[in-house]
Amino acid sequence: MALQKQLDIELKVKQGAENMIQMYSNGPSKDRKLHGTAQQLLQDSKTKIEVIRMQILQAVQTNELAFDNGDGLHLNCCCL
Repeated sequence: MALQKQLDIELKVKQGAENMIQMYSNGPSKDRKLHGTAQQLLQDSKTKIEVIRMQILQAVQTNELAFDNGDGLHLNCCCL
């Protein structure tokens, strides 16, 4: 699934940003700018992760509706 691959990549970006924040948090003043950049990267990554998770959930729900057999019962073929 393409969304899962995007999620995996974004989780790695998030981890990298967290590592950068930790690395730059106690450094000299020039590292403070990098610390701020890493914090923004982390926030952006968290936002993207939430969007991708919502897209995955929406795709799963759409897929479940596609398997509706007409009598109001839904076959659950996928799960997160």
